[in-house]
Amino acid sequence: MRTRSPTNAAGQLRPEYLVLCALVVGGCSFHAVNIERGQQVLQPNTALLVGSVSQTSDGKPSPFHERAMFYFSDTAGGTRFRLDSARIERPLLGPPNHAMADRGLEDVNGKLFAVQLPAGSYQLHFFQIEGTQQKIELERPLRFDLSAGEVAYIGNLDAAFCIRHAYANQAGVAGVVVSVRDRADRDFRLLGEMFASLRQKPLAHRVLDNSLLQPQVARLA
Repeated sequence: MRTRSPTNAAGQLRPEYLVLCALVVGGCSFHAVNIERGQQVLQPNTALLVGSVSQTSDGKPSPFHERAMFYFSDTAGGTRFRLDSARIERPLLGPPNHAMADRGLEDVNGKLFAVQLPAGSYQLHFFQIEGTQQKIELERPLRFDLSAGEVAYIGNLDAAFCIRHAYANQAGVAGVVVSVRDRADRDFRLLGEMFASLRQKPLAHRVLDNSLLQPQVARLA
């Protein structure tokens, strides 16, 4: 009996297997994987979720860098995934290394995302700063729909850290302003430069509702 491979021609898990994996592990979130940078054909009944994640700090004299992590799921709770800002390497000597950020987003520790997902309804429901107690579950998740074949831009997911400095170099995050911004003017250009598959495709605006997010994350600031 011939069985179907769980991966496509590009070596990536097929969307239906991503759903299965999420169900098998009990709904645990996985870090979303971008499409290949070269030309890639979308699988049937899927869409591309695109945008950027950024993280800045007001730390003086030195910023505080940790990944900002945004958690998503489909509205049925089956497919769960996470979108992160760049991880910043901090050597013992010298300044932080921003090389992990995507080109054009170095100054905001930014990462672009272009993730293939099954068509359907999704939501942003949780935010966390890696390695800290700064996290929140949204009582009113930010919902959006993905239609088959479309490339949907949900915005720039941003976390601006307010830093606490103390004795013995015990710096940390005192607060964080979490927001969703429409940076299509910047992100569309950068996404097209990074992912060849996006260069000839129309991009649909699905920017998440920042006015709905702000009341829910205000206490983090």
